This record gives sequence, C-alpha cells and structure tokens, in this order.
Amino acid sequence: MNARVTRLEVEFEHVRKDLDEIRSDLKDIKGGLAGLATKANITQNNMIVAALAVAVVGVFVAVLTYLQAFR
Repeated sequence: MNARVTRLEVEFEHVRKDLDEIRSDLKDIKGGLAGLATKANITQNNMIVAALAVAVVGVFVAVLTYLQAFR
C-alpha cells in the first residue's frame, strides 16, 4: 500500500507541474491580448481610411476639373 501512495504522490507532482505550465501559458496569452486593438479602435481606423479615400477622390476630381478648364 505504501508503494501505491508513493506512486500517487509522484503522479500528483507531474500533474501539478503541468498545471503550473498551463497557468504560465495563460498569463502570457492574456498579456499579449492587452495589446490588440479594440472594436472602437478598428472602427475609428476604418473611418479615417474612408475619410482619406474621399479626400483623395475629391483632389482627383478637382485636378481633372482644373485641367479641363485649360482645354
């Protein structure tokens, strides 16, 4: 019976080490997630890109209109 208890203790130590590794990995993952963009950041970035696209089209139209005036 003493050998069985010893074997259980050894197995428990292995399980404990595995759980500690999992806990460490989860902390690393949570730290990495903090740097990701939120939905609000993504929406804001999309709005900026859309505004820039409209501005570029406006400048393009203005240049074409300016060039047409000299024909």
